[in-house]
Amino acid sequence: MCAVNDRNGPAERGSPAAMSRLTAPPPTLVVDVNDTLPHVLSRLRDATDRALVLAVPDGSSLLLTASEFRALKDTVERRQLALTLSTDDPLRIQLAGMFGLPIDSPLTPTTPDQARSAPIASPLSRQGVAHAPVSSVPRRRPLVTTPEPLVTDSPRRRTGRSRRLHIRSLDRRGRVLTALALAIVLLLLGAAVWALIPRATVALVLKRQPLSGEVRYQVVAPGAAADVAEGVAFVITGQMLSEELTFEASIPTTGGRAEPDQTAGGAVRFANPTAEEITFEEGTVLPTDSGIAYTLTGEVTVPAFSAEEGRAGTAGGMVQAAQPGTKGNIEQGMLSGRLANGVYFSNREGPIAGGTDKRIGIVAEEDLATLRAQVLETLTSRLTAAFANEVGSGLEIVPSTLMAGEPRFQFDAAAGDAAQELTVSAVVPATALAYEPAVARGQARMTLTPRLGQAAPEGYTLDPTSLTLSQPVEVAAAPDSAVYLLQAEATARAALSETERNTLAQALAGADPTEAEAILRAVPAIERFSIAYEPGLWPDRMPDSANRITLEPAR
Repeated sequence: MCAVNDRNGPAERGSPAAMSRLTAPPPTLVVDVNDTLPHVLSRLRDATDRALVLAVPDGSSLLLTASEFRALKDTVERRQLALTLSTDDPLRIQLAGMFGLPIDSPLTPTTPDQARSAPIASPLSRQGVAHAPVSSVPRRRPLVTTPEPLVTDSPRRRTGRSRRLHIRSLDRRGRVLTALALAIVLLLLGAAVWALIPRATVALVLKRQPLSGEVRYQVVAPGAAADVAEGVAFVITGQMLSEELTFEASIPTTGGRAEPDQTAGGAVRFANPTAEEITFEEGTVLPTDSGIAYTLTGEVTVPAFSAEEGRAGTAGGMVQAAQPGTKGNIEQGMLSGRLANGVYFSNREGPIAGGTDKRIGIVAEEDLATLRAQVLETLTSRLTAAFANEVGSGLEIVPSTLMAGEPRFQFDAAAGDAAQELTVSAVVPATALAYEPAVARGQARMTLTPRLGQAAPEGYTLDPTSLTLSQPVEVAAAPDSAVYLLQAEATARAALSETERNTLAQALAGADPTEAEAILRAVPAIERFSIAYEPGLWPDRMPDSANRITLEPAR
């Protein structure tokens, strides 16, 4: 706990003892080892005297950091206290000096009881106490009453040794942080130096030469005793396929006949020379010399002869042919005659038209023969396509081994049947040799890669990724085997060995841009190049060290 030692006893106001307070030493507030900083600051704020001595014993854990001294300094300034720190700890003395707090002589007592019996004061206060017995010193009311314990939660007493260990731990932590900060600074400095040191990157496009070659391979049927053809690099055993394939074909029929479809119709005029009005009912037939009859589509009344006007009565009506078809069409004026009642009729105002015929297709004998011939002519291509659908995408038919049996035809109509189209369904038994082209292409690559590599000019190497193969072409055939030809194209590029690259980098070291370009153009393997100088703030120039020059393929 904190305790305040008042060296003067109580006295009446205005007494000589009270007057002696002007020269008496200030009261001392001793920090207990279990005190907390808020408790100490609270006692300072509650003090009635403005001049105080704060005694911090060795075993206290308070006032060892700048933040604690800053809080103490703020309280002293707010309360306008004349505070003197009494301590023998070098760290506290240094921190007190940083915050402008006066320092008293070293503190001898380490406990509050010792502080009460032998209070620490300034040199002036000790001189005054030496000539005055304790009983003769005027006493006054204590400045600060005995406070309650500052710590209520299981206080842990820190000894002088533990405090020193704590300070050593802080020092050790400070040294670690300092070393870490120094390492970071060195890394940043190294990165900055690395970024500022000149370097160059040369992107090279090496010369290329085209290469070409070919390979032959043979596909044989399983168990076949076929001889290996001359020039064949490898042999692949295929598999025999046997299928009964069905496909259809159709053609338009060429035979046919016409059948009446639409009925012809038109207008007629009637003339009545008789003295009586005559009416014709709907359906009245108007006969013609052609044998085709026409009937009225509605009732028609024809007036009688007009004596006043001196002319026959006339009327119009509509007729249609009695039968559908084109035979009912008659040109203008060609439908005329005189009925039994003496009335005349004629289509003098227009033709009778609109009659049509429709064509009915008929299967001719020629249609059957034509369709059968077309199927036989396209049988190979049809079978190849049908086999491809049957075997899937992994296999391929060897065309020369395709053998077809006798087709069985089934027509959907016979000769003379009415049909616009004739369709045949053909069922053909067939066999063929099939193989996997992917396997052949893989073996072809394995065969061609070393060949083309050996064919590359001196100083060049084959670029394996540039090798391309054509589609295989069948160049020789036998009943149970076939020979295929594959064409290949590739590219060989010039090569620079590691030794040549190092030599080139050493030759470029220290060269200006013009000299560097001349050196690179003189290398036979280089087709073109580009140089990137870094960093941009330096003049373009090759670094003096070959290790700072990078040679890489151009992208």
